[in-house]
Amino acid sequence: LAPAEVDLLLYSLWPEEQKLYGHGNAAYCVAAAHRVPLIASASRAAESQQEQAKIRLWDAASWQPCGALAGHKMTVTQVAFSEDDSLLLSVSRDR
Repeated sequence: LAPAEVDLLLYSLWPEEQKLYGHGNAAYCVAAAHRVPLIASASRAAESQQEQAKIRLWDAASWQPCGALAGHKMTVTQVAFSEDDSLLLSVSRDR
């Protein structure tokens, strides 16, 4: 069972500042760009949930969605921006 919201608030090391709404399942990985206000996130996705395998992009200044990247069929397990933020690497459970 996931902890209750009040327990997270009371016992987390970092207080919650913002939420990213858009994934249908729990977020699995997150990466922040180095030089631009951009965040990439991905959630769990079973093979039957390919729509959930999208990487979602967020404007870190406004916390609003600004794009989605399709291509994976299962959970994206890691995302990382290149040092100059021109590329986004993604790793998935696709076979």
